[in-house]
Amino acid sequence: MREWKKYVSAKITLAKPMFKNEFDARYKNQEIDPTQPTAEGYAVQYRDGYISWCPKAEFELANREITDAELSMLSGEPGQVPAPCQKV
Repeated sequence: MREWKKYVSAKITLAKPMFKNEFDARYKNQEIDPTQPTAEGYAVQYRDGYISWCPKAEFELANREITDAELSMLSGEPGQVPAPCQKV
């Protein structure tokens, strides 16, 4: 049996702050119950278009915002998101 090995993963994703109940209403077609508390987090879109929600603390621990200079190096044009990323 093969042993588990540790890897470091790096990827560019798009994300925006969004409460869990907002995410559920927008992407899961669930009604918002204003009497229920909700969690802070981020809607995250991956290169393949998949969109998920991540709790704020977990997201901020694992991610940082990419700078315009870094985007320029990756895409060749200032302020442009590298293909095939699309804005949420």
